[in-house]
Amino acid sequence: NVTAVDGARFAGDGDAAAHARRGAVRQLFGGEQRAVMRNTEVADEAPRETSEEFFKLRVNITKDTSFMTRGIAAGLVEQLELNSDAAGGRSCVYERTTRIARLPFYLTVQFVRFQWRSRKDKEGVKCKVTRPVEFPLVLDALEFCTDELAARLKPVRAAL
Repeated sequence: NVTAVDGARFAGDGDAAAHARRGAVRQLFGGEQRAVMRNTEVADEAPRETSEEFFKLRVNITKDTSFMTRGIAAGLVEQLELNSDAAGGRSCVYERTTRIARLPFYLTVQFVRFQWRSRKDKEGVKCKVTRPVEFPLVLDALEFCTDELAARLKPVRAAL
């Protein structure tokens, strides 16, 4: 049933009319991410939640990246150093965990193969990472989704 699959891909968007008014690029390639930022040093600080639109998922290729799915998962969790009011204005390490709240119809994945490497004796150099990365022909994005979206996608996934 094509309608059920298409409806599930846009799960999380409550107003279908507002979604139809968006541009074609946003409608086909735009998704929504929800991020939760937690202070790893001060447990009393409340987590910050944000929501933002995205058009691609980045896979930063490192020496440990062998599979596209593991690269996507690693890119959705990052460490940031920010000033914290709860810690008296000093710098603290935050962990930002991002999950997909609405999947786009077409999910674009970018392999980031260029990195900037600094040298002690010279200016930095832009280098290409030539490590091979395996990718599936069909990507199951369920593990990257929020719990609410995953619950809505599981029946469609079971039907396929």
